[in-house]
Amino acid sequence: MKGTLPLFASDDLDAIHVHMNSYLEPGSVRLRTPPRSPGWLRTSLVAGPPDPAARSGITIYRMDIDPEIRMNAVELSHAYTLSIPLAGRNEVVLDNEPVGPSYMVCSPGAQVNAIYACSAQLLVRIGQSAVDQAVLARTAEMPRRPVRFDVALRADRPDAAAWLRLVRAFADRSLSGLLDSSPLAAAHFQQMLVHGLLDIQQNNLTAALEHDSGSLTTQALQRAVEFCHQNAHRPITVADIAAAAHTTVRTLQRTFRAEFDMSPLTYLRRTRLRRVHADLTDIRAGHATGSVTEVALRWGFTHLGRFSQLYRAAYGEMPSETASA
Repeated sequence: MKGTLPLFASDDLDAIHVHMNSYLEPGSVRLRTPPRSPGWLRTSLVAGPPDPAARSGITIYRMDIDPEIRMNAVELSHAYTLSIPLAGRNEVVLDNEPVGPSYMVCSPGAQVNAIYACSAQLLVRIGQSAVDQAVLARTAEMPRRPVRFDVALRADRPDAAAWLRLVRAFADRSLSGLLDSSPLAAAHFQQMLVHGLLDIQQNNLTAALEHDSGSLTTQALQRAVEFCHQNAHRPITVADIAAAAHTTVRTLQRTFRAEFDMSPLTYLRRTRLRRVHADLTDIRAGHATGSVTEVALRWGFTHLGRFSQLYRAAYGEMPSETASA
């Protein structure tokens, strides 16, 4: 367990101001604290790279404030931030819309007015390029303007609750160090989070994202299959497969189910299982060294119990039996 990485801790308002300006639109941050009660702020890295600019990918931070800090600021012009309250008082007005203490999604360039008192929250920062690429994968077009989400996320809805569980699973596996050992799994987690957010949270492109553009041609399907086989060792996602086939994720998924009775990611997983089997066979023959765990992580299988079940279903024996037979 590697734990969170401390990034900043101070009760000096000037230092806090500089720190917050590095994570929000430069020069936009205004801070206040109650008289005779200096605010204290601590920021820790939970998952992802410590990249304040947040131009791509996903990073999760934890922010703790005590006793109180009031902030006016503008979100970065190329990032989204989802706030998950953990404790304390979190009163936020986002683009003149009161959000209160609830979960919220802050889109690029949004105006934030907040009061944080004895507050703890997780901040999920998503680079705009990751969202744009997800839109491209689903519509075959780059968005002409930034995706703007509804600000309040209803955590009591089943789909939103499931997405939030995925956020916590991503955080837990990052804290355990598993995702450091498997960039394949890390990339899949991030893609699931971005596409999941587009599905669960109403936004200005919801109608376009729900449009189905038809079926793949035989040539496009072959491109998708070849891409899976040629890139199984890389952290590719369903969006990458769709891009290789010059189609949308929705059309790709429907065509794979019609042709192979499985999703594109299931097809990719079976391809990787075959690579695992080949590697374990090489270990048994003395042509390679390594452990079952190392091979599994190399091919993106971080849940070792589930991996063993999948392997046994495919090959009729446990991975350890293949490696030592």
